[in-house]
Order: sequence, then structure tokens, then C-alpha cells
Amino acid sequence: MICLGSFSSAFNTIQRLPPSLYLSVLTAITLNLIAGLSRAATNFLLASLSAIVAASSAAVSKPNFDTAEVSSPLAIGNHKWPFDIRTAMEEFELSPHLIYYACCPKCSALYKYEAEKIKNLLSVCTHVLLGETCTTNLLKSNKNGKSMMPIRQFAYQSLSSWLARFLSRPGIVNVLKTKVSGVPEMKSDIWHAEAIRSLEGHDGNPFIECPTGELRLLFNLNIDWFNPYGTKNAGKHYSVGGIYLVCVNLPVELRYRIENVYLAGIIPGPSEPAADLSELDHFLSPLVDELLHLYYHGLMLVAVTGPLSTLRVRCAILALICDLPGFRKVAGFAGIKSRHICPFCKLGKDDRCNFHIASWPRRTPEEYLFAAERWRGCSSQKGRNAELEKSGIRWSELLRLPYWSPLRHGVVDSMHNLLLGNIQRHCRRIWGMDRSVLPNKRIALHDPEVQSLNLQLAKDYIKAGDAGKMQRLRLTYLAVIAHDNGVHVATKNMVPTKVEYAVALVKWVMYALRSHPSV
Repeated sequence: MICLGSFSSAFNTIQRLPPSLYLSVLTAITLNLIAGLSRAATNFLLASLSAIVAASSAAVSKPNFDTAEVSSPLAIGNHKWPFDIRTAMEEFELSPHLIYYACCPKCSALYKYEAEKIKNLLSVCTHVLLGETCTTNLLKSNKNGKSMMPIRQFAYQSLSSWLARFLSRPGIVNVLKTKVSGVPEMKSDIWHAEAIRSLEGHDGNPFIECPTGELRLLFNLNIDWFNPYGTKNAGKHYSVGGIYLVCVNLPVELRYRIENVYLAGIIPGPSEPAADLSELDHFLSPLVDELLHLYYHGLMLVAVTGPLSTLRVRCAILALICDLPGFRKVAGFAGIKSRHICPFCKLGKDDRCNFHIASWPRRTPEEYLFAAERWRGCSSQKGRNAELEKSGIRWSELLRLPYWSPLRHGVVDSMHNLLLGNIQRHCRRIWGMDRSVLPNKRIALHDPEVQSLNLQLAKDYIKAGDAGKMQRLRLTYLAVIAHDNGVHVATKNMVPTKVEYAVALVKWVMYALRSHPSV
């Protein structure tokens, strides 16, 4: 149980600070948090404001003062002047509640520790993977050599603590959506999605149908990797990942404001976690543990402003939003180079020309979970690789959530497809759906008469075994003939070439003639 009144009392304490100290520190914190001023620049600002306040105070008390006599106001009354933004954040009680883990440099296993009790932390990793113990060193000496520190560290922000701060803001509860009043014909928000209405709560009823005295929040999970040093400084040799949640109960205009986004943690570099070794699951585990508690038991909040009242808050994850490689890694699906091309159905690379949607064999959540558990149950990496090659599915820590399924709650990469223009590029540049290129005779539309002529020519060339003449035809004719007759086309590329289609069709006819001479 968390008391919301403790957060408001902190601001009352801050307002009793001397005005010069209060305004200076508030300016520095605002620039750091909202304007993105770096820690080093903010610390310089604090030191500069300290000198300005000292000079101003001396000028007021001694009109004809000597600047050499000015000293920095290290203290104003009983309050010390902060020269580090982290100290100022603690004074204002703005620092998040972080849980620190020592992260194994090799396997990414996490070991919770407290800074003052780091001596109690194991010095080597004891994580066991597929019967082998890691034994990698976890600690190193700090700069002065007098104490130890983790070689690699992961900081996790408590979701419960963040929720208490988030819901302590005046009026924030009143703007949160808690039910679906009606679904318009033109859907414009994720709140109109059927997945929200069908999400099951811990009691078997729809999650969004909550009793009096409860607040149920839905979040979208976002995970992405980036280079913190920029591509110019470190190329693509360093990568860290952000894990953050966005509350979909908020109106769209408030949903993505930085103060309303929950940052769970930053996955440390220097490279992305290896999917085949379940490294990413270590970083998701603290979040999933807390989400399970918030789903089944909830968080009790006590508001002491006015009459004493309690509020139980339950939370659930709705959509997983990542780019395509990130989605496959987080959801437990094979990588983009796998022969399994789609997480949602069972089509393989050989079925890329199948545009009959009704024939696509869909996966079911039960099949997905069964395949993931089979992969996790293998006793060797070779066995896991074989299972992955067979099903295209591996275990994901998110599958511990009983209500969540990647098939139901996975989102196709909208950022790259829509915002960054990938769909436009594919349609206009790759598929030729552009006005500027329509007059080109090579891609002009064929009417039924021309189509019949080209199909007859293709038939004659195939019977004659003339792969050279077949290449005069459009690739689409060869692709349709191969697909409709079940002809396998061997290729080293994503899409077979004309030559590969022509050779495959000729071999197919020659094999048919040898097998059935009467044909």
C-alpha cells in the first residue's frame, strides 16, 4: 500500500526553501528534464547560478564590494546549495525508485543488489543455461581501487512506484478512460480495438469492466534499440535498448507526452541481447513479475488529501509495438532471415507468391505457446535450433502473462511502414504503382486479350523447353504459372529472377515428360 499524500508533502517542504535556492534549482531541473540539457551542462548551470547569487548578495550588502571577497553560497541558512543535478533531484524527491542489478557481461543474467551492500553480491555469475554454469566475473574495482562495482549494470524503475507518482497528479484520474462507451464505424484510436473489449481479467470478466473502487490501466509495451553515441561517433558497434510503457487510458493528446511515459529500464550494451540464448528475457523478467502482481492482486493506493479513501489499481499489457526485428526478438519468433516469414501464419519463403489470403494457415495461441514451451524444454542448443527451424518459435518472457498472446496483441511495424514511408516506397518504387512511371510500356497494364496471348506464348516456350524465349515475357506470368502448378523455384534471393523461373519450369516439364511419356 502506498500513500499518495507523501508526494504532495514533499512539494510543501520544497516551497519553504529560500527563494534564490528554490528558483535556481527549479530552473536547472526544468532545463534538464524538459529541455534535455545534459547532466554536465546542468551542473555547470548550478555552479554559475551559485556564483550569480553570491555576487548579487554581496552587491546588496556591500555596494562597493571587492569581487575577490565573493564566495560561493555553499549554504543559505540551513540549506546547502547543490552542485550536482542528482543531488537537486533528490532534494525535490524527483528521483525515480530504481532497483539495481548486476548484469552478467556474457549471459545477461541479473543479480539484485544495494550499493551499500555490494560486498554481499556474488563475484561470479552462477546462472545455469542448458546444463552449463556461466562463472563470468560480475565485479571490478572502481577508479580509486578501494571498492568494487558491477562490470555491467541494469537499473529497473519500479512500476508500482511510478504509478503512485503518476496518479498523485491533480486531476489525472479524471481524464483516464475506464470503459468503452461505444465503438464508432470509423475507428481512430486503439481504444476502439476489439482486443481491449475481449481482454480477460483475473476474475474471468472483461478486464475493462472494473468494480467500484478499482482503476484498471492498459499499457502498450515499446522496445527499441539505438546507438547512444550517434552513428557518426561509434557507427553501429554500440547498441542499448529502451523498455517503456504508454498508458492507453490517457487521451491521445496526453498519451505520448514524456512525463506520462513509463521508462522501465535501459538494456545495457555494447550489443543487443542474443535471442537464441534468452538474454532479453532476463531484462523483461522484473517487469513481467510486477505486471503479474498488478494483474492478480493490484496496487492499493491511499489518498490522504481530504477524506481517507483507497483505490486498487490493476494493470495489463495490451499491444507490443516494435520494429520488425525487435518484434520477432521480443515476441519469441525466428529472425528475419528465417524461412518462417510470418509470425501470424505458417507460410514459408516458398509461399511468398501465395496471395490467396483464405489459404494462409493461421497459427493459434495454443500452438504458439506449445511450440515455445517445447523450445524452452530442450536440453541442448542443438535441440533448440532444431525446434526453431521446425516451428519458427522460441520462448519469450511475455508468454508468462496469462492474458497476452503475440498473435492477438502484436502490432505490425507501423512506424517504419507508415511514418517513415516504407509502404510508399514499396508501392511506388518496387511495385511500380506511381503515376510518373505508368506510361512506361514495359509496365503498362495488359488487357485480357494481351494476357491470353502471353500465356499461350509461355505455354509454347515451356513445352519447347526454350528458357531463353521465356525470359522475354514478364516475370509475373512466369511466377503465376509456377505457383498455380506447384513448381518449386530454387533461388538465393528474396524473389526468384526470370532465369530461375524459366529454368525451374523447363525442368518441371522435362520431369513430367520422363515420368509420363504419354503426356
